[in-house]
Amino acid sequence: MLEDSKASKKIRTDLTAHFKDVGVIEIDSGKLSMEAVAKSLADRFAAKIILVKHESSLRSSVDTSCANLAIRHNCLYLSAYQIIKKHIEEGTEWGQWLSANKCERAVAESVASGKDTFQEAVYSAAHFPLDKVLLLLKETIAKERTNQKLILLEGFGNSSKLAEQDDQLALR
Repeated sequence: MLEDSKASKKIRTDLTAHFKDVGVIEIDSGKLSMEAVAKSLADRFAAKIILVKHESSLRSSVDTSCANLAIRHNCLYLSAYQIIKKHIEEGTEWGQWLSANKCERAVAESVASGKDTFQEAVYSAAHFPLDKVLLLLKETIAKERTNQKLILLEGFGNSSKLAEQDDQLALR
């Protein structure tokens, strides 16, 4: 037992010396539960997602502000409806599934009467099963994310633009 401990210590010392330029994270898993270790790892490595809500009258300033924040603070800036639109227009496997499972919901009059240059009302995440949209967004984040600790996600929580109150509350 003592030999194993000495051998482990030597291996750990050798590894630490080899990776001296890389940050080494030590977690004492012997004193923590499995859940506590998992939480500790997630806190260190999982990105935090910030949901961005915007109104059509403020659209350009919100997009510009988010893009500037993403550049300045090394954030990943994604738009849910643009991801959905891209997959549908390119006819990917996700796009085909989304097209087949779209549940058209009525949009509020203020949105319908306004100018929708980017077709956000057509490709809104609110028109699709939310659990599948979440899977698509997770997959996209996994592909796009490099070392960003923050993700600005726009257009996911825009259910307030829907006409029916039940539809508006579905996300909550």
